[in-house]
Amino acid sequence: MIVAGPASRHVVVILPAEGEAAPEYGPLCVRLHSSDLRTIVFEPDERPDAAAVLAGMDSERIGWAHVVGAGAGATVGWDLAATTFGRVQSLIMLDYAVAEPVARVEAPATMLTTTPAALADARTARRSVFSDVRIVDLTETG
Repeated sequence: MIVAGPASRHVVVILPAEGEAAPEYGPLCVRLHSSDLRTIVFEPDERPDAAAVLAGMDSERIGWAHVVGAGAGATVGWDLAATTFGRVQSLIMLDYAVAEPVARVEAPATMLTTTPAALADARTARRSVFSDVRIVDLTETG
């Protein structure tokens, strides 16, 4: 777990997809830091589940965070939002894969999709978001 950025109550937790390394998120983190956001990036080889992410947040004394997840990290983010009411301020997911049944999430969610299968999963998952939900279809972009 890499914690960086200003001492701020606004925190972004980043959960990379398998095969992605935390340093790949360096440029994003720099931009977030310049906007007075603190970042916590979990290494994919840590393979954190929702409980491990929550423990990491607790160890850093973070009450709530914006959660960004890609691939398997998006699944962990969804599980975290579904099991810890009020701890996830917003949820941003890239290519979230739905596992049935989909647990209810009460946080604003943005789902970015890059494949038709991910778009279908996002459409299924949105029925379980009891807040604002946005689906951004990136399959047509080159």
